[in-house]
Amino acid sequence: MVSGQFDLDLAKRALAYGAFDYVTKPIDPRHLGLSVEAALAWKGLDSR
Repeated sequence: MVSGQFDLDLAKRALAYGAFDYVTKPIDPRHLGLSVEAALAWKGLDSR
């Protein structure tokens, strides 16, 4: 989930409802890349 601001309650709810990560803007490209890689690996979709 991507949000314009950090909100701990919203982050907890998003993760509870199935979001893999909670990313705030401005987006750090490195963090986003690592999060996507981890999600793909966790789902078994990593093509490496």
